[in-house]
Order: sequence, then C-alpha cells, then structure tokens
Amino acid sequence: MEFAGWKENSDQMKVNIADKKLLIWGNKMNWKLFLTATKKNFAILNEEIPETFNGFNAMGKEAKKNGVLSEKTKELIALGIAIATRCESCVGLHIESLIRLGITKNELTEALSMCSYMGGGPSLAYSAKALECFHELSKDGNI
Repeated sequence: MEFAGWKENSDQMKVNIADKKLLIWGNKMNWKLFLTATKKNFAILNEEIPETFNGFNAMGKEAKKNGVLSEKTKELIALGIAIATRCESCVGLHIESLIRLGITKNELTEALSMCSYMGGGPSLAYSAKALECFHELSKDGNI
C-alpha cells in the first residue's frame, strides 16, 4: 500500500526523507534518521534564504543565553511550545539540546506532565513522542 510517499510492508513502514530511508516500526520513529534528514532539509532551505536563517539563529542565540533563567529551563519552555504546536522536528531538536544540557529523565518527565496537563490529549501524544526521542537519543534512556 502506498499513501503520500509512504509504503507499507507488514508492520514496517518506510518513507524516503532527503534520500534516506526512515524506518518506522508501528508507532516508533527513528529519531536519529529523522533529525539527520531535518538538518539536511534545513541546510537546503538555508541556501535559498540565508538572511532568514541568519536572523533566526541570531535570535535563538540571544534567547538561549543563561540569565535569570538557565539555558536548560529555556529549552524546557521551547520543548513545551514544540509539543503544543505538534512540531516533531522541534521536539527532536529541543530534546537533543536538553540531553546536551544534562537533563535527567525525571526532570524531563516532570516537564512532560505539565505539557500534557496544559495541552490535553494532543500534547499527551507529543509528550510520549518526546520521551521516546529522549530514550533513543540518550545513551541509556535513564540520564
């Protein structure tokens, strides 16, 4: 069966994103390949609109600086917004940043609880995706 670029083969689904095969088993996404493809697509778009990317990057650099709020706290806020807006790329990129900043599984799940409370069912679903991403991208899923 094929639907909008998706091809199904028993319980394995494959989709070609940026010349890479992204494997999805049931509901489990390969976050490493997905983020690699996302970053490649960003690089392609950056070639077309470099001024926009430069402005966005400058704004992000300034917004993420440690101040009264730590960079980790700011990334948790960004993750909450990513979950609320249902942006898978954003979820993955902010989870990557949070892992780099040393977030623990307990800190993450506490934040995901608040995201789910404020956003209801859709945010609960994207909070589950964020936790799945954390488990895949962190070394042991228990940081």
